[in-house]
Amino acid sequence: MDFNIHRGSSVNSAEHGASIQLSKREVNGLVTMKLVNENTFYLANLSVGSNSQNMGVLVDTGSSDLWVIGSDNSYCTGGIAKRDTSDDVDCSVYGTFDKSTSTSFKSNNTVFTTLYTDEMTASGEWGYDTVSIGSLTVENMSIAVANMTDSSMGVLGIGLPGMETTYTSMSEEDAHMYENFPMKLKSEGIIMKNIYSLYLNQESASYGTVLFGGVDHSKYIDRLITVPIINSYPDYLDNPVLIQVAYDSISFEGKTLLHASDTAILDSGSTISYLPSAVVNAAVSAMGMRYHKNIGAYAASCNSFKDKSFNFTFDGADITVPASNFLINFAGIPSSICGLGMMESDQTVFGDNFLRAAYVVYDLDDYEVSLANANFGESSNDEDVVAVVSTIPNARFGASTGTSNTATTTRAGRASTSRSSSTKFSSLRNSGAGHIAFPEVLTIMGSVFCSALLLIL
Repeated sequence: MDFNIHRGSSVNSAEHGASIQLSKREVNGLVTMKLVNENTFYLANLSVGSNSQNMGVLVDTGSSDLWVIGSDNSYCTGGIAKRDTSDDVDCSVYGTFDKSTSTSFKSNNTVFTTLYTDEMTASGEWGYDTVSIGSLTVENMSIAVANMTDSSMGVLGIGLPGMETTYTSMSEEDAHMYENFPMKLKSEGIIMKNIYSLYLNQESASYGTVLFGGVDHSKYIDRLITVPIINSYPDYLDNPVLIQVAYDSISFEGKTLLHASDTAILDSGSTISYLPSAVVNAAVSAMGMRYHKNIGAYAASCNSFKDKSFNFTFDGADITVPASNFLINFAGIPSSICGLGMMESDQTVFGDNFLRAAYVVYDLDDYEVSLANANFGESSNDEDVVAVVSTIPNARFGASTGTSNTATTTRAGRASTSRSSSTKFSSLRNSGAGHIAFPEVLTIMGSVFCSALLLIL
C-alpha cells in the first residue's frame, strides 16, 4: 500500500495529492498500498459498499479500527441531521458513506464510540461491508460508520487487536476482538502472516509505502534488528495492546540526551514525537535554541542544523534521524526560523518525524518490530520484495533480546522477557491501562488526530 502525504493546517484543511493504489503483487502473499504524502498525515483512498463509494482515511499504526464517516454525520456541512453549531466540517473533501444505498452493508446493531486525546470524537454503529483498495477487494470487513464526528475523515487503524474499541470500550461481558484489516488479509489467504513494512519516505517525497505480508530489502540500509513489542500491562493482559518497544539512548551530534533506557510507542498517526521533558530540554540546549515570546516556543535559524542529526539506539539498531525532521516552521515569522518538533509528555511516542528515517517491519503475529535506517538512494527503487512466512529474512535479534519473545516493562522502563497472566478485564479498565479515559470511551495516546490538529507542519 503506497500512501499519499497530505499537507495543510489541519486534517480538515489539508489538500489531496495522488490517488492510492493497492493491489495484490505477482509475488504470492503480498499486498502493496500507496499512500499520499502531504506532511500532516498519511492518506489512503478506499471504496466501501456494493456501489463502491469512495473516501479517504488516515492510515494509523496507533489504532486498530476501520471507521468511516456516514453521510448522515451531523457535523457535516449540509448534513442530513444538521446541528446548530459553528463546529461543522466539510465532509465532501474526503467523502462519506451512505450505508442505506449499499446492499452489502449489514449492521450488527452494536454501538461504536471512540475519543481521542485532543477530544475529537466519533460515534455510530458497527457493521460489515465490502472494502476495496485499488484492485483488492475484501468482503464482510468489519467497519464502523460514524454518524457523529467532528473529523472530516475516517481512520484505517492497522494496530494490534487489543486496541480495538470493541475490546477496550465494552463491558467485560461484551468485550471482544475481531479481525481488523491486516488480520483479515491473512485469514483470507491474501498474505501469509500478519506483518507489514512501513516506509514513509523523505519529507519532500509525495508518497510512501506500506507492504502487507512482506519486506522490501531495497528500502533499508545494512540489516534489520528485531526487538520485542512490550506488554505494558502484564498484570491485566496476556499480550501487548500498543506497538511499544524499548530504546536505549538518544543523542544529538554525539551529545547524550537520554541517560536511561525507556519505552516508546511507534505511531504513524502522530505527526510529531512526544518525549520526556528532560529529553526535550536537553535537545533544546544541545541545539542552541532560545525561547521566542512572539511564537511561544524555542526556535533557531533553520540553517544552523544542516547536516546535523539525532541518533536513536534500539538494542543494537542505531537509527540516524536528520535534525531537519524535527524542525517546524511557524506562521507569522520568517521561514528561516525553525522550532523543535518535539513535545513534552510522560508517554514517549515516536511519530512521523522519527519514522521517516527508519524502515520498520511490524510483526503482529509474533509481537516483534524490526528496524533499520531507511534507504533514500537510487537503489531504493530496485524492489527486492519477499513474502514473509515465518521469521523476517535478513533480520537478527537485538543483543539483549536473543530470542523471539514478548517483553514486559519493569518500573525502570527497561524491557524484560517475563510474562504474566491477565486478570479480569474490569481490573484493567479501572487501572487506566490502555488510556481508558471514561468507562465506555477509549483514549488513544499519540492518535492521528492529536498531532495533526495540535501542531501544523
